[in-house]
Amino acid sequence: MNAAGATGEAIQAAKESLRTILAVEDDPLVRTLIMGTLVKGQFHVLEAGTGEAALALLESWSIDLVLLDIKLPGMDGFEVCRRIRASGRAMAVIMLSSLGARMDILRGLTVGADDYIVKPFDPEELVARVKAVLRRTHDKHDKEPLIRFKNLEIEFRSQKGFKNGKDLNLTTKEFILLVGLCSHSGRVVSRAELSSQVWGEHHYGSEKRLDVYIQRLRQKVEDNPAEPTLIRTVRGYGYIVAPR
Repeated sequence: MNAAGATGEAIQAAKESLRTILAVEDDPLVRTLIMGTLVKGQFHVLEAGTGEAALALLESWSIDLVLLDIKLPGMDGFEVCRRIRASGRAMAVIMLSSLGARMDILRGLTVGADDYIVKPFDPEELVARVKAVLRRTHDKHDKEPLIRFKNLEIEFRSQKGFKNGKDLNLTTKEFILLVGLCSHSGRVVSRAELSSQVWGEHHYGSEKRLDVYIQRLRQKVEDNPAEPTLIRTVRGYGYIVAPR
């Protein structure tokens, strides 16, 4: 494969991994199962145990799809969905509930849900349905900035990064690296994982190069590159982008 093809695949892989799902479920065990299933499906997953918490997260995160339980304490899933649609936010909604009655399904679709899954669910089916809904609704990442993180903005169409509105003039590899880090904010990402994303599967021996690219990236995104607060080193393992 040529360099252009490898770069294209790396960008596409990064793009797929950046789909953000908000799992709204009051049962901690079920929520953990849902999150584990979606993470295995290569999604970035946020969680909420109430409708109020879910709406608060929607104010600060760019979310592609809400997986929404109906029977929530306080504000139920129907009301949460209604408020999402009233806000005009462009995101998909899948209702998830043990309520399998036809009228409940129709009510969910009426208030704006894109699909309805009845519990208990098959994990593979859940991932397949999420991907199908994302495909047939909107491709948000092609229409607006892919990531807004603190004072950074990352756009996929143009493959550009901006800090406080100013173009960072990123190279292709710097762009892929920044996407890979920001998409896993709050999680330590190993050098091997980042190297694989930037240089592809044949990345052996590239981890020292990775450190060089991290330094270059810090020069562009950090207020004080000598004392980085955004991209932090985890000694002996990799790097972590400070959570919001």
